[in-house]
Amino acid sequence: LDRMIAAELVSVALAARGVVVSDTDVAAELARLPAEATKPETLAAQGIDLELLRSELRERLERRRLVDTLGDLAISEGDVDAELATMSAARAAVMVDGWLLRVAPNAAAARQASAKQQIEAASAALRKGTEPAGLEKLAPMRVDHGGAEPELEARVFAPGAGAGWQRPVRTRAGWVIARVVGPADAAAAPSRDEARRAALARQRVREEQRLVQALRARAEVQEHVRLSP
Repeated sequence: LDRMIAAELVSVALAARGVVVSDTDVAAELARLPAEATKPETLAAQGIDLELLRSELRERLERRRLVDTLGDLAISEGDVDAELATMSAARAAVMVDGWLLRVAPNAAAARQASAKQQIEAASAALRKGTEPAGLEKLAPMRVDHGGAEPELEARVFAPGAGAGWQRPVRTRAGWVIARVVGPADAAAAPSRDEARRAALARQRVREEQRLVQALRARAEVQEHVRLSP
């Protein structure tokens, strides 16, 4: 419910300023996705359909436009320095393999609950040396600091993380059970341009959160519950 309310508040705020995310914008965003990601069987495995995916993409675009329209995206050279120091101090990349249970972020509550039970059962099976059923086997992949999956990075780079199977972690694609299989080649030292882009990305996230919270604080939200006669 909170997500639905936030999405509506963002839409209203944009409309009041003449900013609209069109069906053409959503179609263009959909076309950027890999073909595999939009197949009916892939979507069904996540508990969603094409219309729900389009809705999710529209929400994502509207939040992006909200930040572009009302956000403060200014960053200082100090912000860049701090980001560069963080990136430079990051541990070397590692190679990770694992298992994936696809679940869309906006899947129905029943699907979310069943997926949580399924991934816990899969985790227990792996700890006993048994391959889990119903999950996708992930080929070894490189995981760096500051990549596209911060939750997964936090898990595999956590202090004391060993080489065995980690606890399940929720990512954008779904639930992942990962293990570190070895070091990757050390990444090149980050450039100042990379650090600037990373600092700007962090600022966008902060501004999105701030703006949505501000809209919620100013809005009067009424919930209506129909009672049975």
